[in-house]
Amino acid sequence: PGVGGQIHIAEHRLRMEEHLGRALGRHEQVHHRNGVRTDNRIENLRPADKQGNRANSGPSRNNAHGLKGIGWHTQERKWRARLYVDSTNISLGLFVNLENAIKAYNQAAMEWYGDYAYLNPLPEKSYE
Repeated sequence: PGVGGQIHIAEHRLRMEEHLGRALGRHEQVHHRNGVRTDNRIENLRPADKQGNRANSGPSRNNAHGLKGIGWHTQERKWRARLYVDSTNISLGLFVNLENAIKAYNQAAMEWYGDYAYLNPLPEKSYE
């Protein structure tokens, strides 16, 4: 409940409910296709479950390399690619160069999440 006992409904949820002609379920979420949370045009919105919505989120803000699912393995001195599915860490391997790690992550993300997958951009310069 909001101020004065009023219930607050986020604009994107309200727009999706109007579009679907029904109320969203408690566990249904609304995904912004372009990642801009203030862009609530119906063509930018689609229903999603928590996993689908999370799959499309970008790297966390404290990610040192700005890449989702990619990190530097200090002991092996290689790039590590991994994907989280249903709270399970799936190792995609260790890679000598960053580009191959990104390609492995992107391919696995597409296989698991389809068009909900967040894809990392390929580097403009080499990080070998």
